[in-house]
Amino acid sequence: MSVLVGTRELGLEVSWRFGFVKHGEHAATTPGVVYVDVGGTPAPGVVDHHIGDGLQCAAEVVAQRPELVYNHLLGPVLAKGGFGVGAPGSLLRLTVVTHESPDWDGVVATHLIMRLVEDGELPAYANALACYARTVDQGLYQIDLEREKTFHAPHLLYLAIQHTLSAGSDANSLQRGLALLERCVDDVQASAGGKPIRDERVFFPSASECPSADWWEDNHFADARQVLEKARDTFRRDMESRDGAIDCIMLPAADNSGDLKVPAFVATREPESVLDKYLVRAAGYPFFICPRGHRTGDGEGQCFPRVVLSLDPAWRDAHDRRPSLRGLGPALERAEAAARRQLHKGRDNRTAEPRYSDGSTDNDDPWYDGRAHEWTIVDAPREGTVLPYQEVVRIATEEAYWEAPLHAGELVFVWPRPSSSVTGDSRPVPRPPTMSETLSPLYKEICEVDHMPIRRSEIPDELLTPEGVTITRRLRRFPGGTAPEMEIVTFVAGCGTTFEALMRAAVALLEREGGAPGYRYANIEVVPYAMKSAAILPPLAALGFDVTTALSLGGQSVFLDGRSLLTLGAGDRSPISVAGGGSRVDLEVLLYIAFLNEALGAYSERIGEAVPEHGQPLAGVDTHVLREDVLRFQARHYQLEVSNTARSRRIFAGLAEATRLEDHYQEVLSELDRLSDLEHQVVDARTTRAERVLTLVLYALAAVGVYQTVIAFATLPNDVLQAPLFWFIVGVVAAILIVCYKWIERIRRSPS
Repeated sequence: MSVLVGTRELGLEVSWRFGFVKHGEHAATTPGVVYVDVGGTPAPGVVDHHIGDGLQCAAEVVAQRPELVYNHLLGPVLAKGGFGVGAPGSLLRLTVVTHESPDWDGVVATHLIMRLVEDGELPAYANALACYARTVDQGLYQIDLEREKTFHAPHLLYLAIQHTLSAGSDANSLQRGLALLERCVDDVQASAGGKPIRDERVFFPSASECPSADWWEDNHFADARQVLEKARDTFRRDMESRDGAIDCIMLPAADNSGDLKVPAFVATREPESVLDKYLVRAAGYPFFICPRGHRTGDGEGQCFPRVVLSLDPAWRDAHDRRPSLRGLGPALERAEAAARRQLHKGRDNRTAEPRYSDGSTDNDDPWYDGRAHEWTIVDAPREGTVLPYQEVVRIATEEAYWEAPLHAGELVFVWPRPSSSVTGDSRPVPRPPTMSETLSPLYKEICEVDHMPIRRSEIPDELLTPEGVTITRRLRRFPGGTAPEMEIVTFVAGCGTTFEALMRAAVALLEREGGAPGYRYANIEVVPYAMKSAAILPPLAALGFDVTTALSLGGQSVFLDGRSLLTLGAGDRSPISVAGGGSRVDLEVLLYIAFLNEALGAYSERIGEAVPEHGQPLAGVDTHVLREDVLRFQARHYQLEVSNTARSRRIFAGLAEATRLEDHYQEVLSELDRLSDLEHQVVDARTTRAERVLTLVLYALAAVGVYQTVIAFATLPNDVLQAPLFWFIVGVVAAILIVCYKWIERIRRSPS
């Protein structure tokens, strides 16, 4: 006995009913109903592989998450006899809803749901059958034109069954598909002889694991079998009708390693062969553009209600790279929306509730972009496209639709420069409101020279205007005696500009500039559906940004090192962020770090120039002006509290730590102290030399004075020499001189 209880064990009879909705319909949990391969939202009773969890088809969802079905359908029955169920023998009415023209995945998922509900457990072959459905749903089943048995697969026979039925026969199609699947399962189980069935290849007629395909000979499917047998003949006519002017196109590699050339089959009419996709791939064309439905219009205006663009997911180029259609769906959707607005007096006639929440669409019926199929298939809106077929083909084969459009894109390069002779109208730089008041003295002294012309030799014309990248250059000048000027080149991406266009413009400038910038800033917000951050980072790393460690600040990923600041994502939309100037505040924090770093570097350089070279005499050292500049810088401009917001403080702290700003600052102060000591040594040496010279001069003068005194005494009359008054005067003068000498010596030797 199974752990779960099925309707058979409960003695209930099940009446299965089937309903059909358009592809991509949203659904919510509904009593007694299971939605298969539609719904889009993970919920009980909604079996759709768009719900994630790595599951790639609806059958796989049933096999891996049976509780979504069992608990939803039988839970109420087991709990309190829901849906009017009473005594054994009562009728339980259950409904399976899938999309129009149900595919093989829908057939398999429905079969597994019926077995789960009726038997109380999934059959032993459930996982193998789900893997088979996934192989088909993901487009991985391959036909070999040289192997007849590859045409006998059950899902291909089901395609032929659908081909034999008239439009609107979805219920009949599903029921015949279920009958075919049950016949296949019976054959496989009979061949297995009671052994567990774990390999999906038992359902592939060309595989050695497959039993004899008795279902192929079943007369119940004879009409469908005849359609398959004619498929190759009708395909020859399809080949003759293909657009011979398009043989190969360039598509992006799925791993973002560049573009690759892909053989393409562009049909000019709806194919006749029921196996068109399989035979096109078998003929060597991995990219297939296929119109469906009744054609209207003529020439360039002809339209088909449905166009399917698909890639063979198994195809690889010579370098083992596979192509991707990522971005094609949104590109076609933008063209679709524009065409509908033109047809309907400025409005799109589709319902405004977006099918996807990532910004790729603003309605409930857009082009399907292949997100659940690894970007290998793009399909028209459910109600049909109004785009001319030629326009669809042009977008798919000529536009670089894989380039990621930006919500916001700003890139700034900063070069510290020696003082230049550039003149122009200078303007003050306003302090952002969220920057600290302590920086007001600095911002009062900063000015910029705007609108410096970009030399035409620097950036090609096609990078300036058509791709929507605006490039400006300006000089920022700081207070005298601090940092050198900084040349700031800013790239701003306009509306609809792509990330790749922004990168091309930046690379073109750097190649012509002939030198890497000293500092870099970028604020990039790519539309979510277009590109993952893993693809954004390598081009930015090539421009010199450090992308190894990220901070998460206000919804953004922030990468920084001592000389670069990169923010990715929408970031904080709070009022204080908007009032603070958004990305300008981040840039100002980086520029302030650059100012401090360059000023300290300039001081170190000036100190180095003041010190005499090795072997040179200690002379001419004067740190008066330098010390004044450093003291002014220290008192007015060196601030560690740069902002009123936690975000900016964290960014500043990260930049300062990466730059070793505080260590650099202390080194400059230490160097200045050592230079002052050196200056004192020079002054002391100079003073000592002066004293020695003065002593020699005074000694000479004293000697001359003594000599003259002796001569004067020798020439005095005897009566003067014998007079007591004379010697009294001489003694007084000598005493005064001795007292003055002692007093001067005492002053000279005093520490004060």
